[in-house]
Amino acid sequence: KLYWQEGYGVFSLGGKQLETAVNYVKNQKIHHSQGTAIAALEKNGDPPDTS
Repeated sequence: KLYWQEGYGVFSLGGKQLETAVNYVKNQKIHHSQGTAIAALEKNGDPPDTS
């Protein structure tokens, strides 16, 4: 059975979005400290199935 480990996920990006995504991750600590984190990129999807 294949499943994601809790706390991990994946996003699909196009080439034009790559630089923006890399910069967001590089500056993630700053986003969190300044309250500028993008919620949709920080947590996505349903909680893991623990059954």
